Amino acid sequence: MENSDRDLNDLIARLGSATGNQILITLLEKEMEDDVSKINYDSQNEGQLSLENIKQWYVEAEKVIRVLSNVLAHPMNQAINQLRYAGHHILKSQTADNPTSAQNNLVEAFKHCKRSVYDAMDFYVYNLYEKYRVLPPWLDLEKTIQEKLDEYAKKIAKERQIAAERIDYYQQIWVQLIDGLKLIEELNKYQRESGLTNKVLARNKDLETKNETLRDENKALETKLGTRFAWFVFVIGILLALGTPIGLVFLDWHIKTEKHDVNATLTIHPYKPETESKPSTMPMNDGKRQVPNP
Repeated sequence: MENSDRDLNDLIARLGSATGNQILITLLEKEMEDDVSKINYDSQNEGQLSLENIKQWYVEAEKVIRVLSNVLAHPMNQAINQLRYAGHHILKSQTADNPTSAQNNLVEAFKHCKRSVYDAMDFYVYNLYEKYRVLPPWLDLEKTIQEKLDEYAKKIAKERQIAAERIDYYQQIWVQLIDGLKLIEELNKYQRESGLTNKVLARNKDLETKNETLRDENKALETKLGTRFAWFVFVIGILLALGTPIGLVFLDWHIKTEKHDVNATLTIHPYKPETESKPSTMPMNDGKRQVPNP
């Protein structure tokens, strides 16, 4: 124990001004298992599991959870719960009444320990894609971290496609874990130096989400209004199409009616006097008075 503490103190002294997370990453790199597939047991060989095998997986899961929870600044509840379940089955295996029950509980403990490692790796990959994949431009002006993270994420995605077994996929994440954690801690350092906190970044992410929601709602409203306008134009077109012949018929009827009224006004009736005219008593042109005949 004393030698272990001395080694740890020597390592911290060599790291000098390194952050606490950088120290944790370095310790993990030094102590983590090189290849988890070597300590894996498939379903056909689970009967050969021993308590020592369970201990290996339990310790590896615990180390990874501690480092990830600090570097990602997020509790690893799901992975921790798997270790709790594993501990429960370990106790049951050590207090079982018969060897079969003891072995069955060891198998269950092994599965929970392995599941704990898998959950920790899944949460780590999720954060790479959701939290660190797209960086605020002021954190990485030269795009160096961004390019490295993109390349790193592509490697993981490729391994997921070509891995024949789940253990192969998680083993590839495992061997690249240190490089990814160093990139994340480098970004965390930029955040701390710029005065940004996870709370500020989370609020910014929330605003981006709300903005995206508003854009979607605006797009839906534009589509709805466009549909209504299209129906309005369609109805107007129908009314115009139907109104034109109706208007022409009405106009023709109106013209005929007006023409009839004009004709009735302009008709000339013959003159008929009311009484016969009397003989004129006016002088003749010769100036002589004309005497009517007796």
